Amino acid sequence: MSKARLLFATVPILLVLFAGPASAMDQEPPPPLTTTRWQLVFLNGQPVSGQDLPWMRLNDQGKVTGHAFCNTFHGAYRRLGETLRFGPLVSTRKGCPRSDPPETAFFDALARTAVFRIRDRQLLLSDGIGILATLEAHEGRNTADRKKDHD
Repeated sequence: MSKARLLFATVPILLVLFAGPASAMDQEPPPPLTTTRWQLVFLNGQPVSGQDLPWMRLNDQGKVTGHAFCNTFHGAYRRLGETLRFGPLVSTRKGCPRSDPPETAFFDALARTAVFRIRDRQLLLSDGIGILATLEAHEGRNTADRKKDHD
């Protein structure tokens, strides 16, 4: 076998060996903190379920809007590096007795948030000691909408 043929035969093999199974460049970058619709999936370590799951969206001007279990809300947030603080927040006051305890817990988690981290497609909100809430990036549709598409 000539040297040229050997070279052309070994280059593809070396590329496969050094590239590995999936390089970091092949992975999708994490969604941005702002402009992403973040839907609640865990609250205080417990999975969240239901037809109308809470969500929120932060904009680049320090404003947050969203929907809790029953009420809509908006307000301000402050970010410095990985530090994240919400408030003051204002919400509607619909009479939703079944959603009151989880909604209060959601607002409490936002009020206690001190730091955040984005891992894959999840936004983790923490008080610096433990995870208060886990939200997942969504393209503007909630779980109920996605379920309808599969029925």
